[in-house]
Amino acid sequence: MKKFLIVLLGLFLLGVFGYICIYHFNHKVRIQDDINTRTNNVLSAQGLDNVTIITDARDIILTGKVASESIRQQAEKHASKVFGVRTIENQLTVAATEPIVESEPESEALEPVKKEVPQAGKLETLPEFTYQHDFNALLSANEINFTSNSADIDASSYSLLSNLIEVAN
Repeated sequence: MKKFLIVLLGLFLLGVFGYICIYHFNHKVRIQDDINTRTNNVLSAQGLDNVTIITDARDIILTGKVASESIRQQAEKHASKVFGVRTIENQLTVAATEPIVESEPESEALEPVKKEVPQAGKLETLPEFTYQHDFNALLSANEINFTSNSADIDASSYSLLSNLIEVAN
């Protein structure tokens, strides 16, 4: 009879433990969903619909692209005011303005496009690209070497650095 009562008590305690675990997990999910919904509503009301919210319990991560640093900070400020949010990790990136590349359809050469830009009564030719192709060509064929156990540039790399300076100028 004692053995039966011990087994019965063990099963009862196991059932209570299981119920507590399920309740706690369910409760955590409901809190997480509530914070996610309320944060989405707050950011949408501010016109920040392109922000994605990842919720982990009461901690949120903001991801996506925004137009400026002030909008990035504004999103974090509004999200931090949502009741229940403990921490915010702002991983929003500021979308860089992409250069407009104009090319002639019949031309297959991959050279930088030049535009005539009026400045102070004269025309000056400005490259559309920053000669990245020339930098890549120089760096793919050569390496910048450093002296052993130091952050000093080795003398053998001075000519490469001079060539890079010429391209930049």
